[in-house]
Amino acid sequence: MRSTKVQRATFVLIALAGATIDLVTKSLVFARVTYEVTVINGCFSLVATRNTGTAFGLGRGYGWVFLLLSGAAIIAIPAWYFLQKHARWAVAVALGLILAGAIGNSVDRVTGDGVRDWLKFYWGSRVFPHFNVADSCVFCGAVTLLVESFFIKKPGKLTGGSEGG
Repeated sequence: MRSTKVQRATFVLIALAGATIDLVTKSLVFARVTYEVTVINGCFSLVATRNTGTAFGLGRGYGWVFLLLSGAAIIAIPAWYFLQKHARWAVAVALGLILAGAIGNSVDRVTGDGVRDWLKFYWGSRVFPHFNVADSCVFCGAVTLLVESFFIKKPGKLTGGSEGG
């Protein structure tokens, strides 16, 4: 029982810490960066841009749809997680990260004109889509969830053979 309480507290802390770090870094960058600041020449810069769509700039002008979807996720993720009797640690971490990203980008959609992106990576003339800490949280959480779902052996599951009886 203690492990479950610690795991649930970890889920909540990851979600709150991730969202807080996202919002604080966005505020700092947008308050101080008025032009592109090169951090690593030819590779990485800080920029202050707004994205009214979703990942990779898709869906511009449909911010309200993404806000509704994010709002649903902000309600559904903790509800689903807390209904689980025996969630695994990787699931707690993954869902905490995804929730953090949903909260961070939703706050931007509600309080401003789109999501504030500030991390810019590029190689030569190839510029990758700008992103932020919330986007990183969602990506890392999704990858963790996929790895946990497909590659981590679950206790009590058969690893081969038949279930005969």
